[in-house]
Amino acid sequence: MSFSIRRSVALGFGLTVCITGTMAVAQGHAPAAVAPTAVEQVAPIHPVPVDHQQTTQQQPGVPPPGATVLHTGTQLVVVDVTVRDKKGNPVKGLKRDDFTVSEAKQPQNLRAFDEFATSTTPVAVQPAPKLPAGTFTNLTPAPAKGPLNILIIDALNTPLQDQSYVQLQLQQYVKQMAPGTRIAVLGLASHLFFIQGFTSDPKMLQNVFATMKNGHVSTLLPNSNTNAAALGDALTDPGLVTTSSASVLMGDSISNFLDEMSISQTSNRITETIAAFNTLGMWLKNFPGRKNVIWFSEAFPLGVDPNVGWMNSMDLPSEDGDQFRLMVNTLAQAQVSVYPVDPRGVMTNTAMQASNTAPNQISALATGTTRFNLGKDAEHSTMQAVAADTGGEPYYNRNNLAEAVKDAIDSGANYYTLAYSPSEHKTGGEWRSIQVALNGDLSKQGYHLSYRRGYFAEDTKVKAYKTGTGTVSAAAFAPQQQAHLYARESMSRGAPAPTDILFTARVLPHSARPEDTLAAGNVLDPKAPLAPPYRRYDVDVAAMPKYFTLTKQTNGNYTGAVELAVFVYSPDGKLINTTAKKLTLNLTQEAYEKFEKNVVGVHAEVSAPAEKNSVLRIGFQDVPSNKIGALEVATSSVKNLPPQQ
Repeated sequence: MSFSIRRSVALGFGLTVCITGTMAVAQGHAPAAVAPTAVEQVAPIHPVPVDHQQTTQQQPGVPPPGATVLHTGTQLVVVDVTVRDKKGNPVKGLKRDDFTVSEAKQPQNLRAFDEFATSTTPVAVQPAPKLPAGTFTNLTPAPAKGPLNILIIDALNTPLQDQSYVQLQLQQYVKQMAPGTRIAVLGLASHLFFIQGFTSDPKMLQNVFATMKNGHVSTLLPNSNTNAAALGDALTDPGLVTTSSASVLMGDSISNFLDEMSISQTSNRITETIAAFNTLGMWLKNFPGRKNVIWFSEAFPLGVDPNVGWMNSMDLPSEDGDQFRLMVNTLAQAQVSVYPVDPRGVMTNTAMQASNTAPNQISALATGTTRFNLGKDAEHSTMQAVAADTGGEPYYNRNNLAEAVKDAIDSGANYYTLAYSPSEHKTGGEWRSIQVALNGDLSKQGYHLSYRRGYFAEDTKVKAYKTGTGTVSAAAFAPQQQAHLYARESMSRGAPAPTDILFTARVLPHSARPEDTLAAGNVLDPKAPLAPPYRRYDVDVAAMPKYFTLTKQTNGNYTGAVELAVFVYSPDGKLINTTAKKLTLNLTQEAYEKFEKNVVGVHAEVSAPAEKNSVLRIGFQDVPSNKIGALEVATSSVKNLPPQQ
């Protein structure tokens, strides 16, 4: 799986997972004997059925039950459109002929049309399968239709006091939440992590928001760990005469230093936030229908630096940049609409605060006011860009956040889904704009339409291409780098668990007694190695063969690779041990036919603390396609089970 823990560098690990115990099939020698061996390791697991007619979770490229299936050799572009009247109420009952969709200003023929509206009857969700003790699955039951709602509390871009206000407002929202509304709650700090999985139980959500601990303070937030004014005073010699040439030059240098520090912090926040949204999109793409992401964040300035002295800085990722556009494309493919909500509510000029005192009050006030206005406008422009490019709506300058959540969820529950095959079949990786309009008298009613404004035409053969406002570089976001980032996020503690591969995992103690020896192939943190005693666990995973990519070679054999990785985390999220095992496949035609009729399984052994609880993050990957499944198991739930026989 080549799970290189890039994030661990910040924690001081500098760790790359070693692939140990590789199981390979020799060229032309007994491949048929090896594949069944891998299967025999996990035969007792009895994998959860993954027939799409029996489950409600959609897999990549598979339409949800009841959806219109279009047999076409061209790409199908799906656009969700919300229509509201002048009072903000959803407009219902529109027909296919009421809409005109254009791509790059060229009208398109609609291939599919559906209306979705708020239902008074809660959507039924198939319950999770009942599994034996020690057996787990990453299947997440979801409704076959209707929107999912995801609340993101963004601590990476939001000060602590505003996070607390968000929690209070969410408690108010839950009291008026419409029955059947399905919500998941996630947090964003160093990475995206789960707070509460999908539920429509208001009591459960109320308890979550009431019992959440104090939020997280990101060191990348402006003035989170340093106050710019105070730092400027500390760097300035108070004995210098302010009118001297030397002091003026020194003052300018200090100001530039502080501005550049702010730019660096902001750039890092943008990059980490975009990575989190990419992870979110990759996770949500396997669920059917529309997803409404309500993002509580003060956001950040995209390509616009709020510091007056650095207006022409090119150090910040922009709305036209590779990172942002590819994020928008990932969200579009997952049918995600983002509703940014500024938790600051109605804002007041921070330059007027008593804490912002300076010797030259008039000059400081003017500079501070300019900075405040530029920063606010730049951040709100980002919210508008994210919302417009994904088909959502931004909410700012309002104190009633509970009402904003209600509006966003209501908007996202009443929409029209339009689909068309582009009339332009040639692709060069370019950005293609989308325009949706109402026809006839409806165009004169003052209705407001929200929908995503475009997408990237996919062409992996193109090395670099134009977007109309900039050039996308293939080097910066090569497939290998994207695969690395996805794998890294997939194995982060508490992060959304990918379901590209649905699998079952059996986790049982290897023996009833603790051990003083680490399991073979395990890699501890070299700077703080886990001390014995250890408890070793047998981890067996199994999945259906349809999830794995085998390529036929010129010699008639089929090749592929499957990898299992297990990371051990302490309860506070520290990575303390890892192991990985790779199964390399090189199958004859006969072995391939057997492979297609059986389950794919891999076995690994991992050591965890014997006397303390820990969490196992288990990842299963198809290496050629970089499809990944993951789940987490608390050792407290399995450590007292009888060992595997």
